[in-house]
Amino acid sequence: MKPTFRLLTDKQQSSIAVAAFELVERVGVKLTESEAQALLHGAGARVEGDRVYIPAHLVEEAIQSAPRGISIYARNSELAMQLEGRNYYYGAHTDAPDVLDPFTHERRPCQRRMSAVMPCSLMRFLTSAIRPLPVWLPIALLRSLTGSLWLNA
Repeated sequence: MKPTFRLLTDKQQSSIAVAAFELVERVGVKLTESEAQALLHGAGARVEGDRVYIPAHLVEEAIQSAPRGISIYARNSELAMQLEGRNYYYGAHTDAPDVLDPFTHERRPCQRRMSAVMPCSLMRFLTSAIRPLPVWLPIALLRSLTGSLWLNA
């Protein structure tokens, strides 16, 4: 059994959820994708320009219809992650245009020379859409070469 760390009571969690439902219904969300706007409008959301006002019942229906978990498979078809319950995984997302600076805690543009290290024994995934990252190397090979993976942003 995995240990559980809770900062909020069930009542506090419920209060936050109710407030979030109220926000997306009254304040709305900025959504610029016309196809997504059309889908939400067809389901009952109100669309005004690039702002979409989503009724709480749509959010609740979406939550209820979501699967309890999903399986993520590696390129070799082996199960890599089971996203459900209290399972958690660590990985790296390396192509974010902005980063939260670990020293100043300020949001800033990603810089070429910024580096971070993560022990490969903890890493289960990495993503990169545009940065030259050795995603083609199996993590096991990186682990055997270095014991850690250096990510250059």
